[in-house]
Amino acid sequence: MAVEFATCSYPEFTPRMGVPIRATVGAPRYRLPYLLGGAMPEAAPERWFMQQEYGPFRESLRAKLDKIGVEQFTSVAEAIASRAGQPDGRVVFLCFENGLNRKGWCHRAMLAEWLREQTGQEVPELGTLSPDDPSAGAEPPPFEEMELF
Repeated sequence: MAVEFATCSYPEFTPRMGVPIRATVGAPRYRLPYLLGGAMPEAAPERWFMQQEYGPFRESLRAKLDKIGVEQFTSVAEAIASRAGQPDGRVVFLCFENGLNRKGWCHRAMLAEWLREQTGQEVPELGTLSPDDPSAGAEPPPFEEMELF
């Protein structure tokens, strides 16, 4: 089994992108137009990380990911993809940031960087991470139903 990894925001995700995985401490408090394939708290920053600037935040997140290890991380992602009926598909790690956060960065870009380094796999961003991107603020594509089971 070999899944591919990608990242996106909750509002920009569409089911055709892959298996959606929550990579945040908390779940969205609004109704999503799709079902989550699962949650990976392993990919989420701890709440106390949020008080840090970029450098310390990045170090804290990487230390958390390093402690878990790429084998365990990948194993959990593969299990979620398998349960969703896409054992060789793509898993998409989601967070709330639709574009860069107030500080100018987002943890999912750091997660993608770590995964690239650990696996050698490109980890595309499927949403908008740049406020200069011409598609920033654009309406997401229409909702498509996806069968998970």
